[in-house]
Amino acid sequence: MAKIEVVSAGTSAASASTELAMRISSATDSTLRSYAMSGEFSLLDLKSHALQLMQSFIDYSRTAAVQDLASRIAQADALIISTPILNAGYSPLLKLLVDVIGRDGLSGKPVVLAGTGGSDRHCLALDLSVRPLLSHMKCAVTDTSVFSRAPLQHRDEALHQRIHRAAEELATSIAQERPGRLPGPQRAALAAGG
Repeated sequence: MAKIEVVSAGTSAASASTELAMRISSATDSTLRSYAMSGEFSLLDLKSHALQLMQSFIDYSRTAAVQDLASRIAQADALIISTPILNAGYSPLLKLLVDVIGRDGLSGKPVVLAGTGGSDRHCLALDLSVRPLLSHMKCAVTDTSVFSRAPLQHRDEALHQRIHRAAEELATSIAQERPGRLPGPQRAALAAGG
């Protein structure tokens, strides 16, 4: 069973970032099931750990809560990371997590990037700010990132397609360790080196 941590850097009680991450989780779960695999999805809501993350950042301490976060990230087979886009950048909660966890805890992890914002003007922020951050941390970021205006539009067919494309890429990354479980076209592409 694949362990997937669903990381939400949203700050509101009814976070669109969390909602988007959960939609990607559901699509990833469906794709894994089509590969005869299963996934265990856990929500890691960063706003509930904000004070501990900040304290760790300031004094380099590792409280039990921060140790637990680091352990969850390290043990995950993949991550779904969703952040609100604020002033053309990602949530400070995401930056705190990355700084506290460090490269060792993130290196090699397959990651889907997701973000929400008040308008479509923010859609490039994922690829211009979050992708470079996670690439620097040596994450294996999927080609497809998912952006949605907040609140999420449930009848947006383009968003639905991006969610499913990102989920397919993540599930394929997870399944690469078990290539016999991939459907024929993906198995052939993996065998060909791509």
